[in-house]
Amino acid sequence: MQDKPDVGDSNLASRSAIVTYGVVLQTTLDVEGINTVTDHAANTAVYFNSFSLEEVQFKTSGNNAEIGFPGVAQVAVLKSGSNSFHGNGHGGYENPNWQNSNVTPELAAQGIRTTNPITDPGFYEYIFDLGGRVVKDKLWFYGAHSNQAVDQGQVGFVARAKRRRLLVRHLRRHDAGHLPRVFRCSAAKVSYQLSSNTKLIATDMYAVKHLSQNGGTTMIPLPSSRFQRQPQQVWKGEIQTRQQPDCCSTRSFGYGGYHVHYIDQPASNTDRLSGRHRRRRAIRPAAS
Repeated sequence: MQDKPDVGDSNLASRSAIVTYGVVLQTTLDVEGINTVTDHAANTAVYFNSFSLEEVQFKTSGNNAEIGFPGVAQVAVLKSGSNSFHGNGHGGYENPNWQNSNVTPELAAQGIRTTNPITDPGFYEYIFDLGGRVVKDKLWFYGAHSNQAVDQGQVGFVARAKRRRLLVRHLRRHDAGHLPRVFRCSAAKVSYQLSSNTKLIATDMYAVKHLSQNGGTTMIPLPSSRFQRQPQQVWKGEIQTRQQPDCCSTRSFGYGGYHVHYIDQPASNTDRLSGRHRRRRAIRPAAS
């Protein structure tokens, strides 16, 4: 992947091009047999965590006729339930005070503690899943849910400009603005043994990516950034049939895609991140 490497889903819900032998090519990213690449691109905006996956295969060359374009071919299979119950859990947390820095003394003199400081409440994530049986040897289920959130500052990002003051004074403040990001993902899978020769499978993965300040940079202040909400889904229905001991067939249908909703920054968000709500609360007791 281009840019920084993904370590433990650290780039979760971040779109990066996939490089094959140094070349950016069109990818085929299958999840439960559904291709999640919605355009002729080298990546996808359908995100999911790796915790709920049972098996993943990547092929960079020598693909068969199922792959219509050169590039990485991915096959990902979701976990399934069994006759015994199994569950897992995982969590992570990073406090802003735990973050180290490599800023120079000159930058530190301007009040910059870190290049991209994590701000309160910091970074946290939790993931848990459970799989098992509803009816032994007949009906099985699997479910997973995850949540990842980080509130990260950006040097030079301006939440608001004070009246008639030079903008550069705000650009020097590392805490002038911050970029909250939240990603939630849920996955479910149900398997039903209809007969000794027929099995039905239903899978659904739903996720929501939320960015409070999409596009915010040193040149784009908070009021000019966008409020982003991006729901995405991959679902599938499948029928597995065995006609003879050495012959079987699979028929499936499904959907993989996402929708991005952008709106202008609401006044409640700009007030909250610019500090106006704190001043209002401080004034109310004096006024009463």
